[in-house]
Amino acid sequence: MVVSHVSKKAKEALAYFEKANRTNGVEFWKVKDGAPQWVTDLCFSAHSEGAMLPDDWRYVFIVEALVALEDETELEADISRRNSALGLRRMSIELAM
Repeated sequence: MVVSHVSKKAKEALAYFEKANRTNGVEFWKVKDGAPQWVTDLCFSAHSEGAMLPDDWRYVFIVEALVALEDETELEADISRRNSALGLRRMSIELAM
């Protein structure tokens, strides 16, 4: 399998995230100190270009999205399953007509 540019960038971006603990013991994701500007920009974009304040759940979503993009085989399988389901749905609609 050839690894795509998107998969490589997702893996690179993931290396700049880490889990940390708040003083109350709650765990959260954050960008590591020294991360490149493009990773910060990615987070800024995911927070509606700054229209929303930093949000722990948004960081969870960012990390999960990067994990999915990094693992192309899983992503390709999901796309294949969805395409198959769409094909079956189209067939059933056509048969119902």
